[in-house]
Amino acid sequence: MIGPLETMEIRVDKEGSGKFATPRGWKIHQGNDLVAIPDGIVRSPVAGKLVRIAYPYGQKDPMRGLLIKGKNTIHKLMYCVPADPDLIGKQITEGQEIAVMQNVQLKYGDGMIPHLHWEIIVDPSWAMTFPDLPW
Repeated sequence: MIGPLETMEIRVDKEGSGKFATPRGWKIHQGNDLVAIPDGIVRSPVAGKLVRIAYPYGQKDPMRGLLIKGKNTIHKLMYCVPADPDLIGKQITEGQEIAVMQNVQLKYGDGMIPHLHWEIIVDPSWAMTFPDLPW
């Protein structure tokens, strides 16, 4: 697995921290927000299938993301648009250019640093394949 951006710097700004597990009102932040440059390149963190475009705020909102199914993991990359829509539904390689960053400041204002939200979910079906463990 590699980082999807050139930097792995976590967003910290007027709106708070983009670190995993940071409180968000009654919720907990489920990913890491990596500082990004609008229109910058996003690479696939893993080899797998580029499953679909994600709509974090519904299909009428311009903010988009991607869902990647890797080996035993699911990766959500938010605030980016596909670099090539023909890649949707196809196998991709680790490090492949898959998206272009959007500018979250267009939605949230200049108090929020542009960033890529990266969330990794362990595939629950994978967890069921563990043998009985001694503990």
